[in-house]
Amino acid sequence: MNAYKVQLVQELKPHDHPMRFRFAQWAEDRLIEDEHFYRKIIFSDEAHFHLGGYVNKQNCRIWGSENVHVIVEKPMHPQRVTVVWCGF
Repeated sequence: MNAYKVQLVQELKPHDHPMRFRFAQWAEDRLIEDEHFYRKIIFSDEAHFHLGGYVNKQNCRIWGSENVHVIVEKPMHPQRVTVVWCGF
């Protein structure tokens, strides 16, 4: 028997796909205009304090003779408090 981790993925709604495609097209256009565009992106960090149920994939294992590829979809906007910081 082996221990397998649960894979957490963002729950995607049907209206999310066109928005993701538009963003990918926009980012590709910016890279065509300026090959160093990716260097101008500002990164930040955040911490989430969940107000409801939460699956900690570090502590959740599925034991079996083969990987069953368990996927748990999570809502994109669960109830939580978020602390964000950003630096320029």
